[in-house]
Amino acid sequence: MSEEFEDSQVDSEELETNESEKEEYENEEESEGASDDESGADDEEEDDGNEDLEFNQKSYRVPKDIAEAVKSMQKDYTQKTMSLADQRKAHEAQVQFEREFQKDVGKVYALNTQLEEYSKVDWNKLTDEDPVLWQKLMSQRQALEMQRQQLVAELSHKQQEATLQRQQETAKLIEASESELKRDIKDWSPQRAAEIREFAKSKFGFSEAELDGVKADSRIWKLFNLAFQGSKVISKPSAKPKVVPLASPVTTLKTKGAKSHKNPADMSQAEYAKWRKSYR
Repeated sequence: MSEEFEDSQVDSEELETNESEKEEYENEEESEGASDDESGADDEEEDDGNEDLEFNQKSYRVPKDIAEAVKSMQKDYTQKTMSLADQRKAHEAQVQFEREFQKDVGKVYALNTQLEEYSKVDWNKLTDEDPVLWQKLMSQRQALEMQRQQLVAELSHKQQEATLQRQQETAKLIEASESELKRDIKDWSPQRAAEIREFAKSKFGFSEAELDGVKADSRIWKLFNLAFQGSKVISKPSAKPKVVPLASPVTTLKTKGAKSHKNPADMSQAEYAKWRKSYR
């Protein structure tokens, strides 16, 4: 009885061991299968030639070349939008500066008008007749002159700052225009720019000052470039047309006594035999 119990216990332990080993084997297979699926998915994702693209707050899976093209367009649009915004801000600042400058100029003119009234006073006579009034008016005159000098100095300083700022902004616009021309015109270079300047002066009558004034506008230089290229094509001598020799006339061989030009395929047996004899 004890032996049967021990045998059943051993069988139970072996069964549990086999089931445990089976579960471990199945788990390993599932793990390997999952890793194979993941690696396969990764390989598929790497090899599909597509790329995620964010556009209008939505994500799209598109070919990489299209994604690069759209990103380039977005970059150009952003740069141009920022450039327009900067130009608008600069224009608004310039308008505000001119308004304040004109106000200060008006104050200078008003001070000049007041000082002219003091120039009409007979100061020598006034000092004898009313020294107190002379002292009072002289103090007022000196105060106005100091106020005018200070205001004129401020205007001169503001004008110098505005001139420097305009020069810096113009330099930035010229740099941006040059970058755009290098990007859009394949063979753009300082030499090409010099050639186009000479072309614009000789063909359209532009002066150096006028060309300097449009250096920041890439659109005008693109038009100049197109006109320059077209002028080169027009002035280039056209190739002479090839003379095709006339075909020599075909010599018709005539057989002696042949009177018919009938196709041999259409001849009767007797006609064909006669035709063969005529060529012997």
